[in-house]
Amino acid sequence: MRFLISMILGTYLFSATSLQAGHTQSEGVYLGLTLARSTGNFVAAPEYKPGLSGGIYFNFPITGPLSWQAEISYAMKGYQIHHDDQDITATFTYIDFPILLKSRLLDTKYFRAAWLAGPALSMTIKNEQVTKSGSETTHTQFPSFHDYDIGLTAGLGCTLLAASQEFSLDLRHTWGLTDWLGEDDIFKNRVISILFGYSF
Repeated sequence: MRFLISMILGTYLFSATSLQAGHTQSEGVYLGLTLARSTGNFVAAPEYKPGLSGGIYFNFPITGPLSWQAEISYAMKGYQIHHDDQDITATFTYIDFPILLKSRLLDTKYFRAAWLAGPALSMTIKNEQVTKSGSETTHTQFPSFHDYDIGLTAGLGCTLLAASQEFSLDLRHTWGLTDWLGEDDIFKNRVISILFGYSF
């Protein structure tokens, strides 16, 4: 795990150096939706919780159809549970640092398609659980919640080329590898992301 964190941080340091040298292929912003749930031993099966994600990215060419992409994004994760007369909603807010390998599957004058995959380091900003039971609402936090999460991201993306503008759509799935609660039961994040991007 320490090796993976070191690799991600080292890649970001290299990204900053390459960015200053003007070696980027493209950079841009994205905004989208997340559908998040969690594995673990709950009182009932967790359901997907909707949230938001947005960030910036820097794409660097490698060779041929290959490139790698460094990103910094805000992401909402968590889960929802409906059990008896209780509605439980947990919201985990992170700053994500994905490092993704991209390979173009299709490259035409007006359209591109690619797969992407790689690790992501997530730093925790906030965790909160809201429980509603009848007319009562309680707000709690997990005191032993981990400060970070390490995950793996994979997905597909397409880009529409219009004049000098590039508009993209990505569908991704992220598997958290860290037990966010740190107890005997293994609680891990699972997130589906739909992201709309603009390159400049």
